[in-house]
Amino acid sequence: MNTIIQGIFHSATAFCVVFFCGLAFLRGAETTTSRTLFGSKLHTESALIGTLYDLKQDQKKRSKYGWDYPKIIAKFLDNGWDESYLNQYYKVTDPLYATQIFVPKISAKAAPDAFGVSDFVKPRLWVVHYKGQVAAPQGGVYRFVGIADDTLAVAVNGKTVLVGCHAGSQLPTKKIRQHPRLGPSVRRIGKASTGDWFEVDNGEVIDLDVIVGEFPGGNFAAFLWIEQKGRTYQKDKKGRNILPIFQTGPRYLQANKEYPKFSSKEEIWKCLQ
Repeated sequence: MNTIIQGIFHSATAFCVVFFCGLAFLRGAETTTSRTLFGSKLHTESALIGTLYDLKQDQKKRSKYGWDYPKIIAKFLDNGWDESYLNQYYKVTDPLYATQIFVPKISAKAAPDAFGVSDFVKPRLWVVHYKGQVAAPQGGVYRFVGIADDTLAVAVNGKTVLVGCHAGSQLPTKKIRQHPRLGPSVRRIGKASTGDWFEVDNGEVIDLDVIVGEFPGGNFAAFLWIEQKGRTYQKDKKGRNILPIFQTGPRYLQANKEYPKFSSKEEIWKCLQ
């Protein structure tokens, strides 16, 4: 009887080891295959939540006139980033979770692909809205620096602090100024825009919103850095600061892609969603 019981025990133990090792392997594989330049399909508390909207159709996938894209985005910003305004357009159900906005030049189709909707979302007139609650690594005065081809904007506590769109895709906002292009140079796109300074205390949690988007289709790119006032940074050949990527988790870069300069030091902002 003892021999039978021991045999059952050893069999059960072996099954548990195989089962949990297999589960860990599958999770590892899923982590590798589910990560994209727009975020991961795996939920994580340390990431911004990203939702894709297709401005060419409504929630029932009926066609809408989306070629007023710059006006649509401008109105969204002028109305204080009110999501109800975007909800009249097709909203992808499953979000992605992003720890950075640092997308090298790729096909505009990559966004619908990443969200799993390329079968019915064409690679133009789309926007991704990322949001979360974040805290700086330390208190201080900061600003965002960024550029996109085509659309990039950032808000802190509901106030727009950066508009960094491509020069050919300016937003006709009525309440928000166009930010100066004093940041790093990005090949084939132009100089990044420097945002408004904002102050945070140690441990202070702020509401953060970021949008990126593509207007006519073709190629897409978006880069977002963070700069702390009074900090000494390494300089490039033209004397401009080499800034860290804005991150809420470990850096993720794809091989064989062309990236603008960024600081090798990772400065992680805490994300609470």
